[in-house]
Amino acid sequence: MGDVSSILLIEDERLIRELTKEALLRAGFTVHEMIDGLQGLKEAQRNPPTLILLDIVLPKLDGFTVLKQLKASPATSSIPVVMFTNFGQHDEIKLAQSLGAAAYILKTNVEPQQIVETVRSVLARHTS
Repeated sequence: MGDVSSILLIEDERLIRELTKEALLRAGFTVHEMIDGLQGLKEAQRNPPTLILLDIVLPKLDGFTVLKQLKASPATSSIPVVMFTNFGQHDEIKLAQSLGAAAYILKTNVEPQQIVETVRSVLARHTS
């Protein structure tokens, strides 16, 4: 089955993190989890994943700051980042896209399986 895609999940809410991780593991991904933006950024630089699922409201560094820094660094700029948040305001979605986010998932009414499908479609776009 080719090489396994690694997902870096940066999410501070334990329940959401566990449900998401479980769905991704069942789908055959490897998952590394971090609970704050600074940890997540360091992990992405040290061990670049295939894709990053990034919450916006995080301790230490918010998701927009993490996204900006990832896209500014040659080592991590090509990693697709999927923003993962409770905020569906148009301005935030536009900001995330302008900063280079590959997709945007609202966690309020999303099933774990939909997260897996979004991850797969983003990876398909970025690996072809």
